[in-house]
Amino acid sequence: MSEVAAHYKSKISGQNLIGDLNFGFSVGRLKGASRLSMVTVPELWRDTIGYEISQDDWSKSEAQGNTLKSQSEAIAQRLEGQGIKAKIEGQTSTIGICTGVVEKVISYRNTNIIPVMQSKNIHDISRHVKYFADNANKNQLRMLVISNGWVPLNEYREAHKTFTRLISKFGSHEKVKEAGVELVYYNIENTIKREGDEPQLNMHSHVLIKATKKLGPQKWLAFMKWCASQFPKGYLHDSKIKNVQECVKYVFKPSEFNALTDPELAELFHQTFRLKFFHPLGEIRAFRKELNDNKMKLVKLPPKGLTEATTEAETDWQWRVIEKAKPGTRARSDESGGDVDNVLMAITNPSPKFSNQFEPCLVVHNFDGDIDRLVEREGIKDLIGKARDIWARRTASMRHTTTTTVRQSRKKTRKKSGHRRQGELLPNITPTYPQNPIAPALN
Repeated sequence: MSEVAAHYKSKISGQNLIGDLNFGFSVGRLKGASRLSMVTVPELWRDTIGYEISQDDWSKSEAQGNTLKSQSEAIAQRLEGQGIKAKIEGQTSTIGICTGVVEKVISYRNTNIIPVMQSKNIHDISRHVKYFADNANKNQLRMLVISNGWVPLNEYREAHKTFTRLISKFGSHEKVKEAGVELVYYNIENTIKREGDEPQLNMHSHVLIKATKKLGPQKWLAFMKWCASQFPKGYLHDSKIKNVQECVKYVFKPSEFNALTDPELAELFHQTFRLKFFHPLGEIRAFRKELNDNKMKLVKLPPKGLTEATTEAETDWQWRVIEKAKPGTRARSDESGGDVDNVLMAITNPSPKFSNQFEPCLVVHNFDGDIDRLVEREGIKDLIGKARDIWARRTASMRHTTTTTVRQSRKKTRKKSGHRRQGELLPNITPTYPQNPIAPALN
């Protein structure tokens, strides 16, 4: 049994996960700035597995994800054609515990040039920025947009370092502190164009600030003029926060890589190698450190008592923290150096990965298609059964509480995805309930 399986069995074994689908949160809290209620694995599973978001939201997310995958593969091939190793050896598969869907996932190097990795990095930081914004005084939050202008591709690395040093120096300036302004996050975004035969990059930053003093319009305008004077290009604009996601938007636009030749794309990789594009500061940096020190991660749960489909994926959802699971440490190679099959690397938190309903997934290194052997070796048959029991309970409940429109939407989902009935499920993990709404074949 892997450490991953042991972790989840220790958390879930012996727990009654289907008695009360809206089991309350534990009273444990992190100390300090976070002050967040903790949720256990059984509570997270009970409150999220089978929960349904709107079909439109899920379909839109699925389409965006497919676009990122296609772009990533094309960009990786271009990089590897220039001698840059863009992919990580070995095959990773994600297996939906409740749906039975298996998706082979290509693993890439962690570079923001590859869209799926950029998306992952943005997702990781955006949760913390959103949490901060959700719990801050909205009247105190503003966003600065600072431009560093256009720089030639072959000068990008040094220009990037100079720009980030300027922002850091600006944030610690005495005049900024006197104005009651605190920088809590900034990113570095880039757009690409060609100037003659040479590619150019426009480097700019969205800076999330917290302004605790009321300076008045005239003093604020004067302060903004001074702020602009601290940057060589002199372009600085401030605005109210309408959507904090604007501060965590993108690093590169993948479509703009079409303006680069393959050697130029390789040069961009080298120019940006190990550069930092996401910069948490102040309260956000402290919060992230606290989570890391306590081995916790942020999660969101639906409001207690809400089980029907929603039109927005995260309407009124509640922030909680959960203990991080240890990643799988079983050797991926045998004594002869050959790759080992069926290595369970992780069990994910429930999410609408393969349908518009939440389910946990298995992340497996070199999955050989033998689900029986994986389940038996890891001893996770009971875990899978419990997850599917919750899924069945919530699905049955939603059949009685959701509208005809929602039911019709779910029927369309089954038809589109080719979902199978219980008798057609993968062997060894057939659930005990009478009807499994969705269980597609292995891809």
